Amino acid sequence: TFDSPALIPINTKPLASKIVDFYRNRFPEAKIHIAVNAEVNDTVRKFLSEYEEVLDILPISHSIGVNDTLYQAMSALSPKGEVIVNLVSTIPTELAKYGEVLVDEKISSTDEWSTIDVNNKKYCFNYKKSNNGTYGYAFTGIFRTKVELLLKALRQLNDDELGDLLYPVQHIYNQNELSFRKS
Repeated sequence: TFDSPALIPINTKPLASKIVDFYRNRFPEAKIHIAVNAEVNDTVRKFLSEYEEVLDILPISHSIGVNDTLYQAMSALSPKGEVIVNLVSTIPTELAKYGEVLVDEKISSTDEWSTIDVNNKKYCFNYKKSNNGTYGYAFTGIFRTKVELLLKALRQLNDDELGDLLYPVQHIYNQNELSFRKS
């Protein structure tokens, strides 16, 4: 078993290495950060040691969900300009353009991940664990936006919205700042 999804092996390399390689090849000058549970920080550092020059591993303590982790990381780093958010469980295949959210090409319905119904004139956001049985395009966990829009969205979340990255995406979308692209 692995204490962090970042360490799940893919062809003998940790999953996170595939993500780092993707962005390093497209943005050689980019600052790449990975937020991990503080308890597994040393283990993740060891497995990703070949990236120590281009990767900042940020230990997060006492997180109560993905959005809390993201908020803690953003607060600690104080980034400026744009940010690309990429869940560690998604290996990117395309680069999100500014203002884009990447969704899967196929329609699905499950309780295990979030979906977005993008065929209607009004988008329907289906959150994981919602048990609503609604079909949509799976949210990949990858989007690109302005730092200030993301921080504003994260500050607006309720405690019950901290476990699904689709919540801040919806907040930013509601400000007409995001579009969706099948990838």
